[in-house]
Amino acid sequence: MPGPTEPDRRPAERFARAVAYTINPIVLAPLFFGWVASEAGWPSADVLRAVVLTTASLSLVPLVVLWWMVRTGRAENLEVRSRARRGMPFLAALSGATGALAASFALDWPTRPLLEPLVACFVANTVVLGAVTTRFKISLHAASVSGFVSMAAWLGAAQGSPDWAVLVPAAACIPLVAWARVRDHAHSTVEVAAGTAFGLVVPPLELEILAHLGWLIAS
Repeated sequence: MPGPTEPDRRPAERFARAVAYTINPIVLAPLFFGWVASEAGWPSADVLRAVVLTTASLSLVPLVVLWWMVRTGRAENLEVRSRARRGMPFLAALSGATGALAASFALDWPTRPLLEPLVACFVANTVVLGAVTTRFKISLHAASVSGFVSMAAWLGAAQGSPDWAVLVPAAACIPLVAWARVRDHAHSTVEVAAGTAFGLVVPPLELEILAHLGWLIAS
């Protein structure tokens, strides 16, 4: 007979699963670049190009591989909870990110000074997180949402006008995602904390370095 908390736990876990499928790296990547393009005042055509490029490379490429893994029984769901089976999704994500970087170099867009270094950060972080995952199941959801917030905050500060309408709700998603990943038994508290710390510290540090080197021009 289920305990008294069982009926309450099931709706909470369903909500946690919904959060994971709504706020995740595949969704956040094109949203981030769409926001960057709009905030930078890019022409509508360039905003659309950035969104299409990042959606195709950073979202659809890994999503197709994840779907194939589920269809062939290599993963239970799109989250691929087994750390040992995350190698292929990481390779897909790295391939997509590298393709986006190559495209941003090849296409002569006026947005290249900002698009190239930001995509390069995605490539670098995919490599680092992939390497970490071989030893430790760091939360990619937590790293992604906290990285979105830290990069948006850094870019807003560099431009002298932080977008609080985006930053405040995005920051509120950090504890929500952390709770959801632990509640849904996808990660431990330590794994979620590690992902959050990575997202808050590493991306803005990368942006600071790229700006110091003169590659990133954010203002």
